[in-house]
Amino acid sequence: MAFASLTPNLASAGPPPVGFEAVRLVTDDAVAVAAWFALAANGAVIVMLHGAGRGRSLAAHAGMLARHGFGVLAVSARKCAQFRR
Repeated sequence: MAFASLTPNLASAGPPPVGFEAVRLVTDDAVAVAAWFALAANGAVIVMLHGAGRGRSLAAHAGMLARHGFGVLAVSARKCAQFRR
């Protein structure tokens, strides 16, 4: 398993969209990765990864999915400035 834990309120990737919580994923090799998380209303969760150089510009898509009942985990890439060791 790539991510060992999901810890709320420890990420620094700017404010999450309405309905999301800032979280930190800690990998098996101890790298903390920033993410946003919204709980599912329909039981389904979608993991979103941003494109190269686009940061979290997927916020509009993540928000739309969350408004339609999907859980969303929007994760920053390890090489993105929004992750920390």
